[in-house]
Amino acid sequence: MNTKQKLKIWGSFFVCTAFFIAVPASAQEEFNIRTFDQDLNKKSEITIAQKGNGSFYDFDVVDLGGDGVNEFIVTEGYVAHPMIYLYRYDGSLINSWQPYPIGYEGRINVATADLDGDGKDEIIVVPGEGGGPHVRIFDGYGQAKLTNGFFADSTDYRAGLEVAVADTNNDGQPELLVSIIKDNKNIIRFFDVHGNKIHTDIEIPAEGYFEPMKVKAFDLNGDNRDEIILGGSMGGSPKVFVVNSITGLVNSFDAYASTFRGGMDVIGAEINGQSVIITSAGYSGGPHVRFFDIDGNVAIDSNFFVYDKEFRGGVNVAVGEFNAGSEIVVFPQTITLKSNMTSFGKVIKVNLTEQRLYTYDKGRLIKSFLISSGRPGFDTPTGEFHVFKKRPLVRMSWYYGPDDPNNYDVPDVPSVLSFKGPYTIHAAWWHSNWGHVMSHGCVNVSMDLSEWLYDWTPLNTPVIITAN
Repeated sequence: MNTKQKLKIWGSFFVCTAFFIAVPASAQEEFNIRTFDQDLNKKSEITIAQKGNGSFYDFDVVDLGGDGVNEFIVTEGYVAHPMIYLYRYDGSLINSWQPYPIGYEGRINVATADLDGDGKDEIIVVPGEGGGPHVRIFDGYGQAKLTNGFFADSTDYRAGLEVAVADTNNDGQPELLVSIIKDNKNIIRFFDVHGNKIHTDIEIPAEGYFEPMKVKAFDLNGDNRDEIILGGSMGGSPKVFVVNSITGLVNSFDAYASTFRGGMDVIGAEINGQSVIITSAGYSGGPHVRFFDIDGNVAIDSNFFVYDKEFRGGVNVAVGEFNAGSEIVVFPQTITLKSNMTSFGKVIKVNLTEQRLYTYDKGRLIKSFLISSGRPGFDTPTGEFHVFKKRPLVRMSWYYGPDDPNNYDVPDVPSVLSFKGPYTIHAAWWHSNWGHVMSHGCVNVSMDLSEWLYDWTPLNTPVIITAN
């Protein structure tokens, strides 16, 4: 795609955090790419090979062949081997590869643009929280281009990155925009395509945000300079910020209800001849895509839902060029697979009201015991998940800010079962207050019972968490 149409990026880590907002179990079976024409009529439903499995997905469109027709790029994180996948419009796989070394298991955030002027898009990826601030650029074959990678911040930075491509000064040269969060500020840092720092950083207040804001760029006012578009991330208000690289903040407005804290995706695009900002609600919000002008006025139909209204997995949005012309494209951020307790075999169920965990084998109760789940503000997510990773010993930490009483760094946490992104069931040797909420979102279990549960539980075991 061209530099006027970039997409979003995300990130996260395997510690117990308060990133996700607990929501009732809902219709999570939606897992197809959907496209819509510029009048918001559905054009296609494209099935791809991904399975969901508790992963977190980023998404964009990319012109691999330089023919003006886009392909789809999907990145899968929160798995043992985070991957990039390339698909044709019919859903067939073109290529896939692992962009970061074995050991990194978080999100991969992606943008695309023609960086070297050959007419074919490159693929730019950055890690989510937990990974170093390592920016990498690939061609469609998975080969590094222009640079072997560079660091957008100090190598010990672990709060995640977002990335986009822009031309903010109308010099015809693409700029890499990297979004970083530090000390309640969101920083936009500029690099050339070889990883050299250029221009002056831009800082936007980011009180309450857990992650870097989504960043995109688009010429919204027709002056041949891209404005920078930022979308509020998880933990903070659902604000869109429009920034000029020279004059600073142009405007900000709420894209969704001011109480929503699930984050959003955001892009700029031209729809029916009008330059608009497009937003889509993140995890725990409905599948609501909205359109605004640069001043925050609703530009197109404000009641556009791209999946079943009960879907709460979050939505990625892009605009691409295909054989039938320009189309709006959406793809879920997360999927929770449903499980049948009577037919699967082994199942773990957690009742948050009772603060109790139950284990079943072929519908038969095997063992039940008290646990401690997330305290208010650090809610354990409800829904139907599965154990996608087992680790015998993990160091868990999180930093919320200087002298924040919620900061923690706990070494040697044993018997760790990962069931949803950073959320786990694990032993807690530092307390014995079972039956009461205690954690930052994970499910705490006593040392002896956690060892039994770890040995009893195979990978892919369903984990069903309910509020009652």
